[in-house]
Amino acid sequence: MTDTLFRRRSVLLLGTAAFAVVWVIARAAVQSITIDEADTYRFWVARLGPTHWESSSNNHVLNSALMRLFTSVFGLHYLTVRAPALIGAVIYIGSAYRLCRVVSTSRALQWALLVAMTCNPLVMDYLVAARGYGLAVGFLMCALAVQFTELSPRRACAVSSLCLALSFASNFAFAIADAVMLAAILLWRCRRSGDRLGRLAAGVLPGLFVTLLLCSYTILNWGKGQMTYEGATSISQTFASVADASLYRPNPQLLNPLIYPVVDALAPYLFPALGVACALCLIGFAAYRPWRSEPARTAVAYCAGLFGIVAGLLALHYLAFRAFAVKLPLERHALYLVPLCTLFVGAVAATPAAAAWTRLAQRCLLGVCLLIAGYYLTCLRLTYFRVWFWNSDSDRIYWVLDYYHRAYGVNSFVTNWKSVAVLNFYREFHGPGDLPEFVATPKYPAGRQVYVLDLPFDQETVAANHLRVVYVGELSQMAVAVDPRLEPRRPCP
Repeated sequence: MTDTLFRRRSVLLLGTAAFAVVWVIARAAVQSITIDEADTYRFWVARLGPTHWESSSNNHVLNSALMRLFTSVFGLHYLTVRAPALIGAVIYIGSAYRLCRVVSTSRALQWALLVAMTCNPLVMDYLVAARGYGLAVGFLMCALAVQFTELSPRRACAVSSLCLALSFASNFAFAIADAVMLAAILLWRCRRSGDRLGRLAAGVLPGLFVTLLLCSYTILNWGKGQMTYEGATSISQTFASVADASLYRPNPQLLNPLIYPVVDALAPYLFPALGVACALCLIGFAAYRPWRSEPARTAVAYCAGLFGIVAGLLALHYLAFRAFAVKLPLERHALYLVPLCTLFVGAVAATPAAAAWTRLAQRCLLGVCLLIAGYYLTCLRLTYFRVWFWNSDSDRIYWVLDYYHRAYGVNSFVTNWKSVAVLNFYREFHGPGDLPEFVATPKYPAGRQVYVLDLPFDQETVAANHLRVVYVGELSQMAVAVDPRLEPRRPCP
């Protein structure tokens, strides 16, 4: 009995999922606020009016509304600002756990897939950041995972419909992915069914109601050009951006200096090896047709369904690009490709194969999946985001400026645009007192006492004004430079 319970619950998988949840919460608690998070809070959450309904590509409706709720009830804190993202992270990790167990019965493959879905550097960044991406991808994957529960088909369709509507409300960039996922679920549930109309209604009406409730005002007031400023111009560029962000450098604090170069050199070969092994498996399936045997049909159906979802959403994105100049998803806008492609690879590796050489290719595919999972674990980090690394020291910069304000009465700071929103967030976070609001200065005026600069880009400003650099962030390279006539009266924090 105990052995059976152990196998069913898979302590390793549960432990991995629990670790991922703890890690994202730890990151959310310690990481400095970034420019996009600060802008979201200051423009769409902190103002007295109901600004979370306003139309802007930077305002993710459900995320902003939940941020307002948590910060209003529990006060302003890293965890309250990032609470919606953490909710999305828990939903996503739970869904990933369920889907990995559905795709394969192999414990090694299940573990590799779960790590690849949750510890991927791109995914984990957006499970922490106070943006709409964590909620959106969490609800998207929950909509798929619900279909593999014990719910009746009609109820499963209704729950998936709600999840996809909430995903859309969390981030409008997921609109096409949500629509394709809904279409795939309804096609699967309504084929060969005597309850087609009931399942179709259950799959459409709940989501439509939630969308009208949460997003109707925002959509009707949407301005032109909101979704065209950032994106890719080709499918290959989309995949390249996701791959680059997914392989973003191992953490030197986790690997000793002898091992680090080896692991870092391995990165460029991981995805090509994955592609080759996956292609060999697919060639073997085409030659020996595993769907003829009953045990393999379900796995083949998973492969076909996941491939169809990815191909469908990319095709619709491309049509939108050609017809309406809406650029293809780039990096975080294509976040959903990571779990969908990972599950597709898992389904390929788990499909029973007839030929010996195909089984060998599947073992190679499993080996590559384990290598990628191991690589992702070496990339875990606690203190910074890849995209906003230059905000990783903003909390320390704030205290340096506060010191010069209190010690020398400095009331005017020349501030680089990368730090303005974040410093204003910390000004409110710690209580503004008499510290003046920070203002962006496109051109650095001469003769000021304190400057917040981006080194080495602003090194000329330091030289031209004969400034003394008193603080430089270890990672961000954001610096505080002062007039040398300001002699420190006590050690600067």
